[in-house]
Amino acid sequence: MESYNKMLDYALVLATAKRYSCAQMEKKLMKFCDLNLDGNYELIDKLMKRLQELAYIDDYQYCKDFISDRVKFKPRGKLLLRQELLCKGINIDIVEGVLDDVMIDEVEMGEELLNKRTQNWTKYPEIKQKERALRYLSSKGFTRETIYTLLERCYR
Repeated sequence: MESYNKMLDYALVLATAKRYSCAQMEKKLMKFCDLNLDGNYELIDKLMKRLQELAYIDDYQYCKDFISDRVKFKPRGKLLLRQELLCKGINIDIVEGVLDDVMIDEVEMGEELLNKRTQNWTKYPEIKQKERALRYLSSKGFTRETIYTLLERCYR
């Protein structure tokens, strides 16, 4: 029971400082067990259920918050957002559900990104600018359809 309380205290400190996905929290707890509890992993499942009951970890809410923050501070297309969330260990069904629920105007976001970037490309011929725009937008995770729509808008 003492080791459970130790782990719970540690998990609560983590969860109150920053939002974690279930997979990230489980990884942190495993590391904690290795260092402090001599690899006593039996308590992790019990603790994870408790943290979910207390709503400290919730993959659906984590996805919504992650996407909201990314769109505001580091704009990305849906493809890259999806990939980043999958790398964080979130179930693909949850990721797809959240991406379908959240309204992201990729065209507007891409247009803002291009407007910032194209100022540096004015010295190049238009075909080079288009190539750079295509590469830039695809590296930011925008779909092909969105990229072509943006290229048509920006380079008429």
